[in-house]
Amino acid sequence: MMRFLLLFLLFVFLALHLYAQQEPLNYKTATKELKQAYNDGSYTRFRLMLSDLVEEQIPMQELAAVFDALKPTYGQISAFHFLGVDEQGARYTVRFQKGALDVLVLLDSSNKISRLEFEHYKELINAAGVSGRKP
Repeated sequence: MMRFLLLFLLFVFLALHLYAQQEPLNYKTATKELKQAYNDGSYTRFRLMLSDLVEEQIPMQELAAVFDALKPTYGQISAFHFLGVDEQGARYTVRFQKGALDVLVLLDSSNKISRLEFEHYKELINAAGVSGRKP
């Protein structure tokens, strides 16, 4: 009986692993570069990662303002955690020093960012180090 249960659990684990989405290499590369540009404060490098259409539509001052607003609240990016891909793009939870945000990234055919959307606020760690949720 115990052997059957262990074999069943192993089968379920393997099946889930086989059907789990893998992060596409082009997205892995883009998020690594995005993390580096953000943490270094290199808006010029970030700008080079954008598709031509996005670059034309969003002034550099607006991009800098978004990142400048995130840094005091969240701090540096620690890691991107891949959640999955759908028709809108790749979804991640981005861990910062002081919290986390869900992010949607869409790359165009040239592997340039055509959409970068910070979705909802997940958590913020206050000065005492206690995690709390915001509405």
